Amino acid sequence: MAETGEEKPVMIFFYWPEEDRFSENKSISNQVRRCIEMEEKVLSDYSVRRKAEKFHCCKSSVRELPRELRKKYKVRLVPKVIFFDLEGKEIWHFTSTSIEPEKVAEKMREILDNCGKSDREEKQEEKPEEKKEKKQR
Repeated sequence: MAETGEEKPVMIFFYWPEEDRFSENKSISNQVRRCIEMEEKVLSDYSVRRKAEKFHCCKSSVRELPRELRKKYKVRLVPKVIFFDLEGKEIWHFTSTSIEPEKVAEKMREILDNCGKSDREEKQEEKPEEKKEKKQR
């Protein structure tokens, strides 16, 4: 699917741009708020970021997304994150900002395992704050 040379699964984050947060359209302004929340609470999580290093990651504004692609990937509301395998087949997506980052990281690990791209030692890796806590003890 990706043309960067290295075969990796793909993760696409569909969002509304922040500049639309003051839109008169309440649906759009709510979606912008949810997109910001998704980035801050889920996609910025250490475990999710570490797993994302093994994916081709893209961020796509729905404002600039052609209608046929919106329809193809069923992007009706955002935020929406879609994962594709090495052949470009959609294998999982989520839209909720209340999803736990741990669930996302675990699902990403499963996707990597299924693509033969996982790194077993990462499973036990500690977050930086956990390492710092142990040092202080």
